[in-house]
Amino acid sequence: MAGQDNLQIVRGCSVRGTLMTRTLSPSDQTLTKEGVDSMLNKVAFASALALLTGAFYLVLYVLAVLMPTVFRFIFNAQFLGADVASLLPRELSFLTFDATLVVLVISTWVFGYLWAWLYNRFAQLLPDLWR
Repeated sequence: MAGQDNLQIVRGCSVRGTLMTRTLSPSDQTLTKEGVDSMLNKVAFASALALLTGAFYLVLYVLAVLMPTVFRFIFNAQFLGADVASLLPRELSFLTFDATLVVLVISTWVFGYLWAWLYNRFAQLLPDLWR
């Protein structure tokens, strides 16, 4: 080892139950005092959130086409029972459907990236606030 100030982190690895070891310097900002990695990968988090949002949009669309009554109930339940589904257009063109999906996925990706960035900033600035 290079010095006594280095932290040695041992983690369980999913590959055949073996352990991985890595040595980190104390100046590594991504670790808390216990050595737990508290940072989010911004791109992975944003991509996962955008993918799930796009999939949820597609599920709701299929539900609206196949079972309009169930869709109306689920959609209105999001707004505490207010009849918001009546404000939606009766027919949705393919262009409108595609444009909405693209805008929804892109804006969700940006929101997810900013969310992970903000989380990482708070994890660096306030690591021991909730312990």
